[in-house]
Amino acid sequence: MTELMDGPEVVEVDGSGNVIEPEAFKRKRGQVDNEEFSDELLEKCRDVGILESAIKAGGDYRQLKKHSIWWLPLQELLEFELKDIATDDDGEFFDWFDAFIDERQLQSKSDRTQKKTRSWNDWGPTTWKEGPQRISKWWSSWGYSSSGGSGSELTRRLAIALKAITTTVSVINDTPNRYHVKLASDTPESPMSYTSYNEQLIVVSPQALLDTAIDADDGIEIATGWALHEASHVKYSESLMDALTKPSELRPKSVAHLMHNLLEDLRIEDLTGKKFPGFAEYFTTANMYLWNATSHLAPTTWGPSLNDKTNAAIMIAKHPNEIKSIVDNDPGLTAEWPWWRKWAENYIADKEPIRQGVIRALEHLAEDEQTKQEMDDLTKQEEAFEKSQGQPLTDDQFRALLKQLKELLDAGGQTIDPCPSPSTGGTPITLSDEQSAELEQLISEEYQQFEAHYKMREGTASVGPTIEVMKPLEDMYSRQYYRRPGGMAERLREAFFFRKTDIAETERLLKSGFVDEEELWRVGTGDTRVFERAAEPDEQYVSVTMLTDVSGSMIGSGLEKAQELATVMMACLRTQRGVRTRVRAHTTGYLGGGEARRGQETSKVYRIWDPGDPDTRLGLLTTVEHGANFDGFAIDWCAKELDDTAQANEEKLLIVLSDGLPNGNIEHNGSFYHYGGESAMRHMRELGDYWDRQGVKIVQIAIDSDIRPDDQAKMFKNWIGYTTDSKLLVDLTKLLVKTFGGIE
Repeated sequence: MTELMDGPEVVEVDGSGNVIEPEAFKRKRGQVDNEEFSDELLEKCRDVGILESAIKAGGDYRQLKKHSIWWLPLQELLEFELKDIATDDDGEFFDWFDAFIDERQLQSKSDRTQKKTRSWNDWGPTTWKEGPQRISKWWSSWGYSSSGGSGSELTRRLAIALKAITTTVSVINDTPNRYHVKLASDTPESPMSYTSYNEQLIVVSPQALLDTAIDADDGIEIATGWALHEASHVKYSESLMDALTKPSELRPKSVAHLMHNLLEDLRIEDLTGKKFPGFAEYFTTANMYLWNATSHLAPTTWGPSLNDKTNAAIMIAKHPNEIKSIVDNDPGLTAEWPWWRKWAENYIADKEPIRQGVIRALEHLAEDEQTKQEMDDLTKQEEAFEKSQGQPLTDDQFRALLKQLKELLDAGGQTIDPCPSPSTGGTPITLSDEQSAELEQLISEEYQQFEAHYKMREGTASVGPTIEVMKPLEDMYSRQYYRRPGGMAERLREAFFFRKTDIAETERLLKSGFVDEEELWRVGTGDTRVFERAAEPDEQYVSVTMLTDVSGSMIGSGLEKAQELATVMMACLRTQRGVRTRVRAHTTGYLGGGEARRGQETSKVYRIWDPGDPDTRLGLLTTVEHGANFDGFAIDWCAKELDDTAQANEEKLLIVLSDGLPNGNIEHNGSFYHYGGESAMRHMRELGDYWDRQGVKIVQIAIDSDIRPDDQAKMFKNWIGYTTDSKLLVDLTKLLVKTFGGIE
């Protein structure tokens, strides 16, 4: 058996290469293999009519009269059904069930789905809690959340920052080649910041983003400056290998490479700053951070070593204002200052090609006999090393060779890299491989954070959780849970018949068009106005979002029915002209430290399906995390999305598939507010009325065996309870006519 790393989890593969679903993953969603039960038990369960979904889930809910609902594991569920069949008297049966609950210590639905205090992956072990904590010691105040598979708050913030960086870089890079931007991990094979032309990849150091000694906004600006620097290379720089090897090799290559980088860095930042003046400040802020990280390497004298002179040249050219006070205190540096300043300014002003500038720098360094001898010795070491390595072919291979050659130069003392590589400033703050992979997943999931729009009023405070929005990735498990729509789709299409809201008008008494039989008598009088023409109303356009509650209380038959309804509704809606459809889901997540703590919940909205996506994505409704629920805030976000993306004259409909009542906790300015009870229900109704005034109609289908009409009316203006498919068709048709008027 082989173990493969797949994101943050370990996946087992059998000898044939088939992925074995982890037991913890199945338990987390309440799905347990039938092999855990004896064949005899399974056969008896099927004989008494227990649903396959309950067998797969390892149990199901049953209700005690009209009161509490209880979870029955499969063995207890079988005993319940057998007793129900054998007992005619209801009173006798419920007395037995009451005693049975105590005897077997069954768990109530409210306890099993205690949304405000537990994370749903507590049902089984989680790989996130195993092994050493992965967070860098430089960000120890940010713990990994155990409540979700989409990453810690650290990687969530990095994902948001990287999105801002990528957007900014796309402005600079107007070349035909689109480059992907990622944050560097701490693998020794990769430099901190670089551009791979072959892979069309810009890699940026995450140090400023992880450095808690600076403001988070400054960290984003600094990292953006480094990314803009690399993007400017893409736009303006030419082949490094050609500049250093054609028509002849420049030696020593490591020093020539540093001089080349220094000149080119100065030029590209100047060009970008002039073309995009608003971005110039990014370079200034980033370079100041680099100065602070590398200033300890600034020499206080000119030489005597080659490394000292190289560092002095880089500092004079790149950080003239910062190093000037040091230069003024040393006669040697003072004498060199005008030469290196003029050298840099000439290239920036395009007064000489870069190869000529590099040659002049090498010649100037070699004017001192001791330095020339160091350069000759370094050249011999480089040539011997290159001979042992073979001839590099591509630009990327050549850059890798130069990095190795620089290690030979650094043997005489650490040299400064003029490119954004703050690792030269002592111990680097880096991103681990696991964090890097986690970040890539968040970027792939298009992770975003939003502030709640319509907040809940509590006294003088307006409170709301952070809204996390992501598009989860499909996997083999989610595809397994997709079910094709059955015959109900055709019947449901009749309920969603969108008609034109304007009445068709007919123009009569025309001299051309279609014959109007009622006016043919006019022909006998010589009147030819016997034609008519129908004026068709404009096509009706409707945007529909289906929002499914995937909180823990929905696990089992509730979620199974919600997924079935979402599948058939999508199947019938998207085939209608002028109707745009999307599917969303919601639960809660957590921001902050390792274990879920009261008040840290977020409202998590999953973008399950958008036009163009495969239908199999609906299987994600079963496999995403199942936590608590902030119903009102998820509804509010989806309503705002509908309103923000609506086209002119487009109707907007939000269908909510949910059960139960909202339950969560909100942290606001150090205080905690419970999202539940009357205040939460009032918030849901108020925001529903608000969006109704904005033209967004909200309809709820309550998938709950314990529907309380009074509570439903407190939350929704328009709602129906699901009991059977046939009744849903009738009730939904009536409700849509009542809600829209333009739907019949």
